[in-house]
Amino acid sequence: MPGGLPTEALIFQVIVAKFGDHLPLYRQAEIYTRQGINLDRATLGNWVGRACFQLRPLVEHLRWHLRGADRLFMDGMAAPVLDPGRRRIRTGFFWAIVSDDLGHGAAGPPIILFHYAPGRGAVHALRFLEGYRGRFLQCDGFEAYEMLTEFVRPEGSWLLVHCWTHVRRRFVKGLQSDGSPTRQAGSRT
Repeated sequence: MPGGLPTEALIFQVIVAKFGDHLPLYRQAEIYTRQGINLDRATLGNWVGRACFQLRPLVEHLRWHLRGADRLFMDGMAAPVLDPGRRRIRTGFFWAIVSDDLGHGAAGPPIILFHYAPGRGAVHALRFLEGYRGRFLQCDGFEAYEMLTEFVRPEGSWLLVHCWTHVRRRFVKGLQSDGSPTRQAGSRT
C-alpha cells in the first residue's frame, strides 16, 4: 500500500482468510481487536480491493493461457453471499474454468480461474467463456451448458464432454434401489 503500514504478508493473510477460509472481514476485524490491533473492516476491505487491482495482470495472463486451451472444464458451485441491505444471506455462484492438459502431454501447469455470478444461468457461462477458442468443454449435465452448443462462434460451437461421475451416480443409485446396475440406470437415461 503506497504510504501504508501493512506488509504484503499481512494483506495476503487477510485475502486468504477471506476467500480461502471464508472468514468475512468483520470477523477478521474482531479477531485483530482481540489481539489488541484495531483495524476497521473498511480498512481491510480497502486493502483487499487494492490487492485485487494489483493482481489483475496475473489474472489476465492466466486468462490468456486459458483462452488458447483446446479443452476446458467448467463448473458452478453455490456459495452463500451476504446481502447487507436485506440483512440476510442469498445464494451466489462461483464458476470455475480449468485447463489441465498434463494427461495429454502438455508441459504447462494446470490453470484455474474463478468467477462470481449472482446466478447459474447460461448467460453467465457465455460471459465467462467469451473469447475462449477451445473446442471441448467438460461439464456436468446442467441444462445451461446445453445452450452453449447453440452459441455461434468463429471456432464453431462448443462440443460438450459430460462428466463420468454424474453418469456413474445413476448406476450407483440403481444398484442401491434394486440391486441391478443396468436395468435401473438404463431406464433413466
